[in-house]
Amino acid sequence: NLHYANLMMNTGDIEEAIQKLDVIESLDDKDVTVYINLGNVYNGIGQPLKAMEYFKKALDIEPRKPETLLNIGNAFRELKKIKNAISSYRLSLKLKPNYPEAYNNLGVAYCEVQDYEKAVENFDKVLELNSDHHMARAQRAFAAAQLCDWSKFEEDQTHFRNLGDSNFIIPPFALLALDDNPDKQLLRATNYTEMRCPNKRPHEKKSPPKLKPEKIKIGYFSADFVNHATMHLMKKLFSVHDKKLFEIHAFSYDMYGEDATKKQLKSEVDYFHDVRFMSDADVALLAKNQKIDIALDLKGFTLQSRLGIFSYKFAPIQISYLGYPGTLGATFIDYMIADKVVIPQEFRKYYSENIIYLPDSYQVNDDEKKISQNGVKREDFGLKENDFVFCSFNQPYKISPDEFKVWMRILDAVPNSVLWLMDYFELSKQNLRAAAQSSGINPERIIFSKRMDISDHLERHKLGDLFLDTFNVNAHTTTSDALWAGLPVLTLVGKSFSARVSASLLNAVGLPELITNNLNDYQNLAIDLATNKSKLSQIKNKLKNNLGSYPLFNTAQYCKNLEKAYVTVYENYLNGSEPKDFEI
Repeated sequence: NLHYANLMMNTGDIEEAIQKLDVIESLDDKDVTVYINLGNVYNGIGQPLKAMEYFKKALDIEPRKPETLLNIGNAFRELKKIKNAISSYRLSLKLKPNYPEAYNNLGVAYCEVQDYEKAVENFDKVLELNSDHHMARAQRAFAAAQLCDWSKFEEDQTHFRNLGDSNFIIPPFALLALDDNPDKQLLRATNYTEMRCPNKRPHEKKSPPKLKPEKIKIGYFSADFVNHATMHLMKKLFSVHDKKLFEIHAFSYDMYGEDATKKQLKSEVDYFHDVRFMSDADVALLAKNQKIDIALDLKGFTLQSRLGIFSYKFAPIQISYLGYPGTLGATFIDYMIADKVVIPQEFRKYYSENIIYLPDSYQVNDDEKKISQNGVKREDFGLKENDFVFCSFNQPYKISPDEFKVWMRILDAVPNSVLWLMDYFELSKQNLRAAAQSSGINPERIIFSKRMDISDHLERHKLGDLFLDTFNVNAHTTTSDALWAGLPVLTLVGKSFSARVSASLLNAVGLPELITNNLNDYQNLAIDLATNKSKLSQIKNKLKNNLGSYPLFNTAQYCKNLEKAYVTVYENYLNGSEPKDFEI
């Protein structure tokens, strides 16, 4: 029975697994393994508090079992009680010193509190014990990237070819910035989804209603309905939705509590559902009972994702949108929202979803985003008045040796120029300055500034001259911020969705001349714009004029196009047709 229950868990039949485990528990209430398995099931379906009940029962029977403490740590992590999680993992390691999973999960916990140095240390310990631990290797690479620690960059590149193959799974987001291979991204996503949240309703066919409802019910699902990049983009969308045609629901499962952004959202949607303590199955049932017609996952594989909710196929139409720039490889996701730039025809085959091609750009923007008027000056940020200021306000993990080498060559070719970056982590700053020194560039030409409120951050963009984009994962919201603030963005277009976002945004604001196709063109154009003031001035003026006339920052028009897409997919469903690619 226990073997059968574990088999059901691994194949995604959670209800059957719980029933079997409940039967075993009733027969033998002293079996620690049953309680651990029950806890793992409930933790896996988004019910960490319920999971804790069973882990406590396991501890009561065997207080010093390291596996129980490991899983208690996992439940604490789901509850965002990371300090408690770390304590549990450490205690499990005291009882079982060479425990790869405890070191791995400890590394993940340190990533969640952005202590990437300790994360790397723990992932290294996993790899000492098991060099084939794909999960630890991928997550170590991401943590090292956040520190701009490139000591194993070349070595890692040889591993990336096989990480996340059919025998192992990895979190797909971990390698997004480390290789530009949409074919590998599809493989990793498919394997990860099949293992972690398999389709619970693979053969269920929903019969469409005979009549179109008075309003189409739209459900947005996210953990980011707070002061977060996703809401910086979507904020106005909720207020301009046509409430005569659509009923808007927000399903929120963050652990942050309420802030001003969430409070405003609650006033703009028809229904706000706080589902953070509900299981995946119960959230799916709630959405089904609400008769949601079109459900949109705004998270994908990003932090606090709960893709398992969608695996119950509770809505007739399920869409991946905005949060994750790539395929989910999930049979229960019908569509993803894109455009012809982020997914051109030559790369279409690397996406499991049917594609909704929006005109202009897939990315929504808030055309009422406030820019502070504090009168900031360059000296406020350690910048000199006569310097040419290149900037890149991305997180460190997006910066690889490939970008940095080019950036250093650009600085070398442009006298009195500096590179202005965000100050995230002390070690990433040290590593970037050391890399500059190794390239023959004075480290003092790298300027770092702290993060600040979004309106103030937007204002300081006017102090920069040219934004240099990263490659495998472009600036996304960050590109929109720069353009909205009047700062031109130079990009290099890649193959993956994440490597083509800035090109999409630049096209939609009428600046295709800032899109390059190879490293030489990127480097040469950066130098040309920095040494040709009139050319750069023309581009800045063009951007300023285009902000009000091009579609990138027209929220109302974007919303109309998005709503046309909703109507199209719903009518296709009403007609009994299979999902298919289409353009708006």
